[in-house]
This record gives sequence, structure tokens and C-alpha cells, in this order.
Amino acid sequence: MVADNIITAIGLPYTIEDQQIEIGASIGVAVFPGDGTDPDTLIQQADKAMYAAKANGRGGFSNATAAGASL
Repeated sequence: MVADNIITAIGLPYTIEDQQIEIGASIGVAVFPGDGTDPDTLIQQADKAMYAAKANGRGGFSNATAAGASL
């Protein structure tokens, strides 16, 4: 899935001014029209899914439907 590729790319170490920096990400996915039909609803659903991903150990992703982020 695209979210896995994004998390992998973000997780690669970066060197900035001779300092190695590692970051991570948790991603929430909402898909039109199943998770919402307007931008505000989609953002709310993606936000709920992101917090579900964080609750599952961070560094992962969750989709709104699987996260139980119902309309």
C-alpha cells in the first residue's frame, strides 16, 4: 500500500549538518466516498484513523473503516 511506502521513506535516516536524524510517522487513511463525501469529514475520519494507528504502536497506518471511524 502507498502508506507503507511513505512510512518506509520517512523512516530512512537523514543527515543534516553532520547530524543523523531519524523520524517516523503514523498515517490515517480516509477514502472518498466511503469514509466521507466532503473535505471536512474526510479529514476528521483520517484523523481518527491516524490516532488508531498510533494506538497500535506507532509507525504504521490505519484506514478509517478499519479504525471504526464511523460517519
